[in-house]
Amino acid sequence: MSFIHLLQAGAEGNAAQPSILMTIAPFVIILGIFYLFIIRPQIKNRKKPKK
Repeated sequence: MSFIHLLQAGAEGNAAQPSILMTIAPFVIILGIFYLFIIRPQIKNRKKPKK
């Protein structure tokens, strides 16, 4: 049996589907990190008066 056949056999079983929360959670975390480290500092820099 090749590795591909083993993967297909495992996929055909009654594997539990991950919940929608566990599917979306990584994307939400990545967006939060982008906001904290990229978007928020730029907004703060725009609000500062230039001398």
